[in-house]
Amino acid sequence: MTSHHYEPAALRADYARAGAGVVVCGGLLVLASPLPVVAFLLLALVLLFAVYGLRTWLRQHTRIDVDEQGVRATVGNLMRREIPWDGLNDLRVRYFSTKRDRSDGWLQLSLSGGGQTLRCDSGLSGFPALVEQSYAAARRANLALNPTTVTNLKSLGLASDVEMPL
Repeated sequence: MTSHHYEPAALRADYARAGAGVVVCGGLLVLASPLPVVAFLLLALVLLFAVYGLRTWLRQHTRIDVDEQGVRATVGNLMRREIPWDGLNDLRVRYFSTKRDRSDGWLQLSLSGGGQTLRCDSGLSGFPALVEQSYAAARRANLALNPTTVTNLKSLGLASDVEMPL
């Protein structure tokens, strides 16, 4: 069995963005005495950044375990998602670019099966190994993969034997 998690250092920038958003928008809301419409917008932004911070905290406390049976994601005792390999019915690997020339960005793995969907991104420790195990399970299940997934798997050195549809 392998266990994967998000390193706190990898999430530091997300925490900084969430904190800065709450402080700046909250500070303007408290100190500037804005018009009601502007106050409503600032309050909405404070809440949005707070939710982003909470989501980052949840990612930090998420553990993904993989074994021969399947993949499980747990966040303490709060949430648990489990997808057995023999119940896997969809695998997607998407790339999200942060630059126009696509030189920087991150990958997202999405697994579905048994009414559950599990998503994780390349900030997860051991992400390439998780994608490799997931791809092996998809091959055993003879899942049809979309062209975007095949292209991204090939960029990871996988799916070299898969023909791209025309």
